[in-house]
Amino acid sequence: MAENLIDGFARHTNSADLIEVYARPLTIGTTGKLLGVSEDHGTELLALCESLTTPGDADEQVQQRRRLRQLLHKTASADTHEGGLLYDILLPTHSDGALSPDEATDLVLAVYAGGRTPVALLASAFLVLLGDRAALTELREDPDIWRTAPDELLRFIPVGLSGGFSRLAASDTSVGGCPVRSGDAVLPATISANFDEDVFGRDAGRLNLRRTDNPHLAFGFGVHRCPGAPISRILVEVAIKAILEKIPNIGLSGSSQVVWHSGLTIRALAELPVEW
Repeated sequence: MAENLIDGFARHTNSADLIEVYARPLTIGTTGKLLGVSEDHGTELLALCESLTTPGDADEQVQQRRRLRQLLHKTASADTHEGGLLYDILLPTHSDGALSPDEATDLVLAVYAGGRTPVALLASAFLVLLGDRAALTELREDPDIWRTAPDELLRFIPVGLSGGFSRLAASDTSVGGCPVRSGDAVLPATISANFDEDVFGRDAGRLNLRRTDNPHLAFGFGVHRCPGAPISRILVEVAIKAILEKIPNIGLSGSSQVVWHSGLTIRALAELPVEW
């Protein structure tokens, strides 16, 4: 899929917005394959999930959530050609071990809304790597580095703007000298944790693609760990490898300024102009 996308845009031009022509369609296509959803339905589902994870009017989001549930069941009924997780999740009746309609909707929302996160991650990864020729050389010349490189990119590149879900303290404690009482809501600073020198060493603030001891929190932790973590890690590796192999001379567009989205719950580039 990655190579087909690259062939599709690289043969017609020598410059592009890498988010629009590659990161976004690759994410939609990958998630669609996993769930058994067609490209058209996948694009619509992702757009609706993105709107639900963008701060907005509460009443409007209630309507969007209702629309999402309707669309999910319509999609599951239509896109059954290869089975797929969406069909398996949504169509069984609610019985022992089966999900309720609300639970199923929340699960698919988490998977598809998470589609915005790998798009942002891929774009930021390319921004970092295309500005670091030494790192690019390592990735091209040493196949063994791919054993550690994806996790280091996940650690080094902040995508979420906070710790995600708040947690409730189970007992009285203190964090960094700040008292926390039982029942208090706590929002962990996972971005800061990924740069903790007590865990990652004195070079925690440096991209080290050969880092082996890497217990990063890019996907969260425990019961709140992102369900899409395995596929996201594979996506990072496949997407970067394909670009470096198919367009070895790719670089950032020298005439463009980096522009970031505002008003989102994640740190995401608005566009990533590249040329080759």
